[in-house]
Amino acid sequence: MKSLRSFGIILLLLICNVVFADTDNVPNTPKNIFFADHYFDKIIFSWKENPPEEKVTKYRVYYRRYDALKDYDWKICYEGSDCSKETGRCQGECNDLDYHYIYEFQCRAVNEVGEGPPSTTIVGSPSDDKNSGTIR
Repeated sequence: MKSLRSFGIILLLLICNVVFADTDNVPNTPKNIFFADHYFDKIIFSWKENPPEEKVTKYRVYYRRYDALKDYDWKICYEGSDCSKETGRCQGECNDLDYHYIYEFQCRAVNEVGEGPPSTTIVGSPSDDKNSGTIR
């Protein structure tokens, strides 16, 4: 019975090692995301580019309508790798937003292993002249 328990523990450790081994290789969270500009129906974002050793192939910006009473699903509004080597910053935009609503936004870096964790959530509206990238 003792050897069966030991076998079970070893098997569990091996499974955990296999399942979680690759998570160390996904990119880290994009930093310093903020609203760079806004228009009637879109918002442009900027964030700091991840280090080259993370081998990021693209970034995804997710959005959802902000509502205290209902949880909306996250959707992708930008997918790409528009980054400047001079500034070390990336830029993406979310189009077709309704200026009547407030939205939440997150950015994630992606490499060949998978998608990394989300950035800090920022909240804003395309109609807001004071979009400061409110952090939640």
